[in-house]
Amino acid sequence: LVFPGTYSRGQAFQQSARRGIQIMIGIVPIIILAGIIEGYLTRHTDTPNVVRGAFILSCLVFVLTYFVWYPRFKARKGFAAPVRDTKIPPSREQRINFHSIKSSGEIFSEVFIFYKRYLGRIALVALGTTVIYMAIAFLTGAGSPAERFDFPNETFGTLSVIGQFFVNEKVPLLPLANLLGMSILAYVVFRTLAQEERAGPISSGQHLMGFLQVTVAMAGLELLLWTNDWYTPFLLLGIIAIPILWGYASLREESNAVTAFGRAFALIGQGYSITFSLFAILMVVAFLVFNLADSALAWFYLDLVTWVVHLSESAMNELSAVVLTFVTIFILHLIYAMLFMGGGLLYYTLREAREAPALMERIEGIKLRRSIKGLEQE
Repeated sequence: LVFPGTYSRGQAFQQSARRGIQIMIGIVPIIILAGIIEGYLTRHTDTPNVVRGAFILSCLVFVLTYFVWYPRFKARKGFAAPVRDTKIPPSREQRINFHSIKSSGEIFSEVFIFYKRYLGRIALVALGTTVIYMAIAFLTGAGSPAERFDFPNETFGTLSVIGQFFVNEKVPLLPLANLLGMSILAYVVFRTLAQEERAGPISSGQHLMGFLQVTVAMAGLELLLWTNDWYTPFLLLGIIAIPILWGYASLREESNAVTAFGRAFALIGQGYSITFSLFAILMVVAFLVFNLADSALAWFYLDLVTWVVHLSESAMNELSAVVLTFVTIFILHLIYAMLFMGGGLLYYTLREAREAPALMERIEGIKLRRSIKGLEQE
């Protein structure tokens, strides 16, 4: 408020969070003591009113002393040593290096740099693809929402029935909804990544062709999900990189689907260990993020709805199925975007390891620069 524009929202949140945590740690003993007093003294109706009143007044005196009088007293008296506050380092724009060979850990960190930079765009697209999925899931097929999707209220309940979002007898067009959503997400992520690499917009003449090429590759990913069996997670972990690299290579190199498919195999053959370790890490993160849909928090908010809106049990079941489906698919589409980013960034490492285009460009430029003992001449 005093110096607007000094900190970004993220820096201001970081600063306030650090100060808030210090305060919370400092009052932990007070919270525990208050719980003991409330649990063993003031809640017992048999305790004389004089005793209960004395405890309540003592708590009031403590609060006024510690949180009102003491801060004013310290402000007037001052401190023996100046208060040291954690300084926030200056914000530096983190750039993604597309011209070097990186480890799976480095690619993983760059995934979240890219995600943070384009979070608004990705979330908006994920919201749109979720709406498309919901429209196909509930406007086609047969049965009520609660009959189409089941959400067990238990630990890992949604994860245990995740296959129903890919193959569902009551919604025959569900694979189409998945394919359309993944294709739109992949196309937006891939095109944004290609623009980031080229530091400028890509010609808009190939929008339809590029989208169709990505859709063909995503059809391969949809076939993996369509297996929908106990071995599907292991199948995805082993070869999910193939359709993702296939789609990105076709868009980035503007090649046809057959050429791009061979290109994906050639790149993965150059560094399968990096590919496997990267997607293993991303799968672990995806597992943790997806469990947000399984958390008790979602059920808690649904219970709050029943406090405000009085619905019958059947109507509440239908509403819960719709809301939980929306939340689950939205989170799932955000996870898709993360996997597509990982595959797109992996493409550059595998290409550099196989063909070294950036290294060859630097070698060719050595003779073009005039220098004296390593220092460039004017």
